[in-house]
Amino acid sequence: MRSNAIAIPSFDCFSAAQKKVINALEIPNKFVFMAADEFDDKYVKTTGDSWKFRYSGADLHLDFSSFECGYQKKLCKYLIRRYVIDHIPFTTKTLLYGFKQIFIWLKEQGAFFSAKTFIPLLQSGEYSTFKTRNETFFYLLFMLRELGSIDFPAIGEDIEDDLVVLPRPDNNNWGIYQNAGEAIHERRISQVVKGLWRMNNNIQKGSEFSKMELRNNSYLGIAYVAGPRATQFDKLKVSDFNVDTIRKAGKATRYSLKIPYAKKGRVVDVTERMDIALPEEVGVILETYISAHKLDDTDKLFPSFAQSSDSINKCISKCLEVYCQGDIKISLSQFRHNAAHSLAMRGASAEDIAYILGHTSLVVARHYIMATPELALVRLRALGMNQAWKSIIQLMTTGELVFSDKWSGRKVAGVIGGQLHYHVGGCDRDCAECPFAEVRSCYSCIFFRPFTDGDHLAVLYSIQKEIVQTVTLSDDIGDMGNPVIPLLTVMRDDVMAVMKQIEKRYGKGFGNYSDIEFVEVQ
Repeated sequence: MRSNAIAIPSFDCFSAAQKKVINALEIPNKFVFMAADEFDDKYVKTTGDSWKFRYSGADLHLDFSSFECGYQKKLCKYLIRRYVIDHIPFTTKTLLYGFKQIFIWLKEQGAFFSAKTFIPLLQSGEYSTFKTRNETFFYLLFMLRELGSIDFPAIGEDIEDDLVVLPRPDNNNWGIYQNAGEAIHERRISQVVKGLWRMNNNIQKGSEFSKMELRNNSYLGIAYVAGPRATQFDKLKVSDFNVDTIRKAGKATRYSLKIPYAKKGRVVDVTERMDIALPEEVGVILETYISAHKLDDTDKLFPSFAQSSDSINKCISKCLEVYCQGDIKISLSQFRHNAAHSLAMRGASAEDIAYILGHTSLVVARHYIMATPELALVRLRALGMNQAWKSIIQLMTTGELVFSDKWSGRKVAGVIGGQLHYHVGGCDRDCAECPFAEVRSCYSCIFFRPFTDGDHLAVLYSIQKEIVQTVTLSDDIGDMGNPVIPLLTVMRDDVMAVMKQIEKRYGKGFGNYSDIEFVEVQ
């Protein structure tokens, strides 16, 4: 009789707590490849140990039968599933091979599956002796970040604090995929910001939200702005939230939050709590949350959970499902890393970053500054284009395509690059007034309905014109942290994603628009 029990080898690298979590991991019977082209397989069945599909002109076979441990097998299946959410599946075969090499190494070393095992491996550079060589670093980096996002035992959600200070290997052939190691993709950050802004706008117009929605978005807003730990959330009081100035004509209301320190050290000896300014959209949501729950100044700001980290991450995930249109997981640790990276990109000192994050020392904070991309990298990301990137951004397309002659609703119009764009799509928003800049923000908005015959190529060229102008200005003044560049590149990617969808579904060609990187400033 065939047993349903998971096979265990002679050497078992997992603890009982880890096995319990692995058993509880959910893997769908099949999952869809969102960026699949006309002749690619659209999905792969996951019920067996042999996953076969055709993608990007090649027949791919993911063979899980070679894993002697059932827990290793299921964990790798879960990680492959998580990988294809934001990446093209063409690289899954090498990723799976990399995972196998990691487990082979664990067995040879007699080591257990834990951060205490993997961090020294990444620090020493011994991974370069694996058959997958330096690529192993990024395979392991992805694995640890994904497991950190679910607070996997012996890895923990705070793994990001260890990962961020690790030296990256020199590998020219792997550079195109290193963005897979980012804590949070810029596209996801854009979706979070727009989601919070949209909720704030609806609140100010009188829309009502449930107490749970207000609580979850309060968690998300604070996590995005300051990146506090779960222990810091648990220590917050209502009196820590302040309305510093009231809205006057032409001016916004100012809010702040006193966040308690999670750690003590020489950087944080001066005060017990740090004052963090909150954007108005986050402040409004938090103020509405307090009012809805009728909380007093002496009350805890948020409820107590048996497992604070896990519960808060689940609250945030509910918001991300709406704003990011999918099963997206971003942990508190990843938000903290993103906050530090953003501060470094804007020229913050090590003391400022340590102050905001409540770090015990300046070591980690200095790393963020040292790791800030130089201007050449900013130029590459702003101007570099390739076919693989077009496929990747197609994964994140939002909005339904419509025919312009069938659309009877409101059309959008806006100026980009000194040119008026009006025949691009319609808006399906309930209210007539949009809180965002039309056209600029439309391509990533869930209410946008792109026209199949819209003049999207003209929008793309206008955005690229602004990118070139901005990069030229950054070159001239030596500003390697210009925050406008990533905003413009996200806009460009959104437009290209819509164009890719139109090409795929309706066969309409836009020509070889990869040459936009050569647009010159007029």
